Amino acid sequence: MNTVLIVDDETIVLKSIVNYLAHLGLQTIVTDNGNEALEMIKQNRPQLVFLDINIPGLKGIDVLRQANKYLQHSKIVVMTGHIEDELEKEALQSGAHSFLRKPFTVDDIKKILLELSIIKQ
Repeated sequence: MNTVLIVDDETIVLKSIVNYLAHLGLQTIVTDNGNEALEMIKQNRPQLVFLDINIPGLKGIDVLRQANKYLQHSKIVVMTGHIEDELEKEALQSGAHSFLRKPFTVDDIKKILLELSIIKQ
């Protein structure tokens, strides 16, 4: 089964995404910091990563840049509550598949999962 890694230091965001993905039958792994996220990426090679930009340890944008070495066939969705067009542009140029601005809904997540053919309509 393919795995989805969720990286966020906000417990409510982690739990919300985990619960929704579990409802869809997807396996998840979670962490709240960048250093651990990079290790999990190296070890687990998740199919999809939901990555917050502002996390403790290695920052999300740095995780994104380094993760590309290990995730040739995986996608990374960057999440942030900070509205910065430059940050979004940098994330997309660094290999992010898409960008989710907080707060987002399960419909936003579902749209991405459908787009990536991780779930079917």
